Amino acid sequence: PKLVWLLQLDVSAYGAQDEGSDAVKVNNNAALTIAGQLYVREVLWLKGGLGLGSFTRRAERGGETLAQLVGVAGLGSIGFDLLRRGRFVLGLEGVGFVGVYRDGLVLSSEILLGLHLY
Repeated sequence: PKLVWLLQLDVSAYGAQDEGSDAVKVNNNAALTIAGQLYVREVLWLKGGLGLGSFTRRAERGGETLAQLVGVAGLGSIGFDLLRRGRFVLGLEGVGFVGVYRDGLVLSSEILLGLHLY
């Protein structure tokens, strides 16, 4: 097995409405982590990381910030290298990350198609 260390930034955003209101709030959950990526097969890998998390809730895009929280973040993912050319890799990855804040947990998940340089 091969182990690769990475600095990874994941960000998700989604709209939400309060009950009884037509205003849409855009919430952002972000995680900046140091992650270890372990190749369990030639092209299949698992990743886990820990770092800082940030959660922001806004009244609308570019609007006033209603909540800004900072906490601890963790991520887990599984990925598959679709194509390799030298040090470049085109990969498909399923990621889940969590931010732990004073008001509770925020979970996010993503499916990513990425170009990586190793």
